[in-house]
Amino acid sequence: MPTTKTARNVILVGGDKGGVGKSATSRALTEYLDENSSPHIAFDGDDVNPTFLRFYPKAERIFTKSVKGFEVLINNLEAETPTQLVDLGAGTSLMFAQFAHKTDFLDEAAQAGAAVTFVFVLSPSVDSIHLLKILFEQYGERLRYVIAKSEALPGNWDLWASSKTREALLKANAVEITIPALDADAFALADRYSLSWDAAGQDTRLPLASRSYLKRWRKQVFSEFDQAASFLLLS
Repeated sequence: MPTTKTARNVILVGGDKGGVGKSATSRALTEYLDENSSPHIAFDGDDVNPTFLRFYPKAERIFTKSVKGFEVLINNLEAETPTQLVDLGAGTSLMFAQFAHKTDFLDEAAQAGAAVTFVFVLSPSVDSIHLLKILFEQYGERLRYVIAKSEALPGNWDLWASSKTREALLKANAVEITIPALDADAFALADRYSLSWDAAGQDTRLPLASRSYLKRWRKQVFSEFDQAASFLLLS
């Protein structure tokens, strides 16, 4: 497993489209950081459907329809909180690219001793793999990559397993993890009551079966995050 000592961390969570499990992954990740006593600021970067903020009111909004909206990320490189976690909305990667170019964000982050980690929530589709390919071609090894294979959508992973994109990313020390599918009824109940994953696993308004699914899923996801701990947690 790769190890990198950093003083600060910017974690961007993105994917190719809605429904792939991106926000569910972001929600689990903020709880993972909390459980590992990793101070962080969480941002909801979905201008259309700010789901993350509904479950975690302590999160802040980041408006991703303009370059200006991303400025808080570069300003916070001088803030006390060492880690920033950003749940990016679908289709915001182009605007982030413009922001990163116009502000030399990656250079500023490096000078501040900050690593920039992209958690790409991948679906088993040609479009998703292609978008990840573009991301890697654009930033190369200036980013650290956690490839989170989402089982939320059905599909065959053979294309990904044999792709040159996967081969190149693994050579660049990317970490590949799997986000298992969550029982649909348990997911719907957590959504209905706007509960964090931890709270949903303990809320008696949910049947015991649903609570059990949620607790087991959360434990599985945390175990996957452990495989990428050197990228997600400051060392």
